[in-house]
Amino acid sequence: LVGRSGSGKSTLLNCISGVISPDQGEISVLGKTIYSSSSKINIPVHQRRIGYIFQELNLFPHLNVRDNVLYGYNLTPSENRRINPASLLNLLDLRPLEKRTPGSLSGGERRRVAIARALAASPSLLLLDEPLAHLDWRFRGIIIEYLKRIRKEFNIPMVYVSHTISEVMALAENTLVLSEGKSIYYGRTQQVLSNPKLSKAIDHASLENFLTAEVLNNEPERDIASVKIGDATLVTSALNGNVGDKILISIKAGDILMSEGMPYKLGERNILPATVTEITQIEYSVLITVDIGDKLILELRLDTFNEMDIQEGQGIFLIIKSSSILVFEHPNPRTDRQYDGK
Repeated sequence: LVGRSGSGKSTLLNCISGVISPDQGEISVLGKTIYSSSSKINIPVHQRRIGYIFQELNLFPHLNVRDNVLYGYNLTPSENRRINPASLLNLLDLRPLEKRTPGSLSGGERRRVAIARALAASPSLLLLDEPLAHLDWRFRGIIIEYLKRIRKEFNIPMVYVSHTISEVMALAENTLVLSEGKSIYYGRTQQVLSNPKLSKAIDHASLENFLTAEVLNNEPERDIASVKIGDATLVTSALNGNVGDKILISIKAGDILMSEGMPYKLGERNILPATVTEITQIEYSVLITVDIGDKLILELRLDTFNEMDIQEGQGIFLIIKSSSILVFEHPNPRTDRQYDGK
C-alpha cells in the first residue's frame, strides 16, 4: 500500500485487522469473509489470525526476547500452530539476544523481535505498517532481506504499508496506490513508477535502487571491494563480507550520471554500458530505466534530459561514484527449515 501521509494506508490495515470496522463493504482473506456489512459478519480481532506489526512495535518490556516471541505462540490453538518459534529465533538471528529485554536492543533488533512474535502465532496474513520507519539506513537492508526470507520460507501473504516507493519496489509484487482514502491504482509494482498519473500520490524523493549483489573481491587493507550486479561489476569501498556472499546495496537514482558516449579520463572506475528500456516524465524530472543485466533507475532533471537525445532502446553509459553505493549489513546466510516436523 503506497500513498502520501493521510491517504488512508494505516486505516485500511486497521480495517483488515479488525481494530476498526468500516462503515460498509466486505473484507475477505484467502477466500474467507471476515467482515461484511450486508451479511452482518464481523469476525473478532483475536479470531482473524492476522499478524500485525505496528510502527510502535509494542513489545512487552518486562519479557525477554524469547518470551516475547513465545507469547503469541502460546495463545495459538495447537491445531493452528504451523511455525516453530525456536526456528524463528534462528531465521531472524535472535538466538544471541533471546535473554535480553527490549530496552537493551537496537531499533533493528526490536523490529526483528516484533516480526518473530507476529509470525509465531502462525498468521494467515501479515500486516506491516511502515516497518522501516525511523530505522538507521544500515539496518533497512537487514529488515528487507529478512522479509524476503520470510516470504520465501513461509509463503504467508503480506500487506506492506510505506510512503517510500523504493521499499515497495524491493519487496512487493503488486501495489495499491491510495489518495485521499480512495484507490487510484492497483497492479504490478513495476508499473507504478511508469504511470505519470500517479506522480502526485507517490513520494519520489530520494528514489533508491535496492539491488542484490555478489561479492567478487574484498580487500579491507586497501579499502576496496568489487561486487557483481547482473552483467555489471561495480567497485565499492571495503565491506563486511566474504567472496561469494550475497549482499544488498542501494544506489540513489539521482546519484547516477549518464553519457551518450563512452566518457574518457574520468577519475571513476564504475563506467557501465547500459540499454535504455523505459523513459517516464514525473513533473520536472525524468526517470530512466536501464538494463545492466538487472534493472536500474536513474533520475535526470527535465531540462537536462531535453538537452540530450535519449530514446528507448538506445545504448548509453552510466557513471556511478563508489561513494554513492551504500552496502547494507546482511543477515546470517544460514537458513533452517521453519516448519514443525520438517
